[in-house]
Amino acid sequence: MKFITISILFVALFSSTALVGGSAPSSVLSSGSWYKMSVGQTGVHKIDYKLLQSLGINPDDIDPRKISIYGNGGGMLPELNSVNRHDDLVENPILVVGESDGKF
Repeated sequence: MKFITISILFVALFSSTALVGGSAPSSVLSSGSWYKMSVGQTGVHKIDYKLLQSLGINPDDIDPRKISIYGNGGGMLPELNSVNRHDDLVENPILVVGESDGKF
């Protein structure tokens, strides 16, 4: 009987958390081509033709007008479940220079 009570409590708490914070209708990861990159330090970073080639990505196949960068800043999750946090990746602001022709 204790196990059933704990299970029901967990489901109820999980469900109410999703309702309070709201949830994304679908993940941004559900469509498109995705590449995972990491950075070792904070600051402004340049992603150029040469960097993409070094990662095995063909820049000629990419329309720079459609590039987006997503991330939630890393770090640990909050200890309290009541803290509002994103349930999907957040789009980060970027500047793409020379994108008007759709080519790198």
